[in-house]
Amino acid sequence: MTKFSTLLLASAAVFGATQANAAPTATAEAAGAQNTTQSLTKGGVVTFDGLNGYTANYSETVGGVTATFDSLLPSHANVYGGAFGSKFVTVQTTTSIALSEAVNYFGLWASALDGGNTVELLLGDSVVGLFNLTNTPLDGSYYGNPNGGGNGGEKYAFFNFNSDVKFDHINLVENGGGGFELDNVTFGNTGAVPEPATWAMMIAGFGMIGFALRRRIGRIGYAA
Repeated sequence: MTKFSTLLLASAAVFGATQANAAPTATAEAAGAQNTTQSLTKGGVVTFDGLNGYTANYSETVGGVTATFDSLLPSHANVYGGAFGSKFVTVQTTTSIALSEAVNYFGLWASALDGGNTVELLLGDSVVGLFNLTNTPLDGSYYGNPNGGGNGGEKYAFFNFNSDVKFDHINLVENGGGGFELDNVTFGNTGAVPEPATWAMMIAGFGMIGFALRRRIGRIGYAA
């Protein structure tokens, strides 16, 4: 194997290891936000506004991706939920969402947060990420319903989940005795660019490859 080929493979291995080791992240939009500010290249938002009463196996296609919810319990807006005063859904045990294709982004507006509100991202049967929403730092500005106030003892926030490993299934879980109130479920691809550290490694790797290539060409010319 030539030095050029060895360097190329080594660089690819470094890039692959960097991406593989990046864990999924959970972040919150600014207090009061009820939609994501991230740009999606595919997918979109499910608002639940057209639902009436308990609904099983509900499917909706947005931005070319179909999401199928195995169970939904919608309610009209009240102090506990309803983004922008619209309908919302409550998870009492588990609601599963199957996607028609794997994506790298999921988001939702979670209202009246409690310690049992959990989001699980999966690819097939493999867990990609598991998040308890109360573990995401939220300051005092998130307390109370931003749509008219009320329920000042609980927090309301829009959460973004980004992953380098794509996923095609989401479980929304209530692990306590309360409810997991949520709205504006969002999914798709963000087309995220590598982190600055990854860019630096890539530039360094390309520089090594270019240097090796110049030396190889130079040796060929000298031999001729």
